[in-house]
Amino acid sequence: MQPTQDNLRPPAPVVLAITADPSHREAIRHDLDSLYYRLEFADGIAAARRALRGQALAVVVADADGDGGAAWRTLLRKRGRRYVVVMSRQADEAMWMEVLDKGGVDLLPKPFVPKELRRVVEAAVADWLHLPLPRPKPGQGQTFRTPTVAA
Repeated sequence: MQPTQDNLRPPAPVVLAITADPSHREAIRHDLDSLYYRLEFADGIAAARRALRGQALAVVVADADGDGGAAWRTLLRKRGRRYVVVMSRQADEAMWMEVLDKGGVDLLPKPFVPKELRRVVEAAVADWLHLPLPRPKPGQGQTFRTPTVAA
């Protein structure tokens, strides 16, 4: 088999969203549609663990209000090079500090703002790939770089 451009390209990084809520899945699918990464879903921690095996998993978006409530703390303890973004209706300063203290990227309050979710996830994927972030268009606000977390 001759090498071609397509089979020399590394696999796209994976963004895994842990939520059992069908409406959240649809909103996340709509908001995070991208050519730069593959979006997958898991209902809970057991399905997430299966999805973690052998994947180029860059970012996990965990719904802290469902079964992802247990998942995000477990994933932060065993995150490796993965970035973890947590979403919750109960988001407050104490939870935000816990997420950041344990190495998470961000805590997004629900209902989440689609542009905010996309910006946080794309910044984390870019950092995972060590790519420069695109410059924001005039009038669209600042794009920030997530802190690099040691594995």
